[in-house]
Amino acid sequence: MKKIAMIMLMAASLQAHASGDESYEYLVLTTSDGQTTALSVSSLRLTFAGGQLVATNADGSHAISLAQMASMYFSNDGTSSGISQATTAIDAFGEVDAYTLSGIHMGRYATLQQARTSLKKGVYVIKQQDKNIKIQVR
Repeated sequence: MKKIAMIMLMAASLQAHASGDESYEYLVLTTSDGQTTALSVSSLRLTFAGGQLVATNADGSHAISLAQMASMYFSNDGTSSGISQATTAIDAFGEVDAYTLSGIHMGRYATLQQARTSLKKGVYVIKQQDKNIKIQVR
């Protein structure tokens, strides 16, 4: 429920931000596995139904599970948020190691999804070869 309220608040703030002095061409949605979708803001309408964010514009509709939503932001080029990202997406099907924020190794998992379902609630650093991401397990 908190996540739905947070997403709705983000959507409202994005709408308010879009009406400011700057105009943006795209709304970029990113899922927790690193997939990014850029949607044209022309005639953009955001709704919430069945645990999903449904974005509808002139090109059609795109639905993303609220449980998998990592971020959304406006962009001029459909890719850049203007904020440099310190992490890169990892292979969702490759072996990963999970660590607490204190650096304690919690285990090695066959996939990112297995790590998510096996770990207790909290924030973890997931390492795969030379790539690291931070995840929150709820």
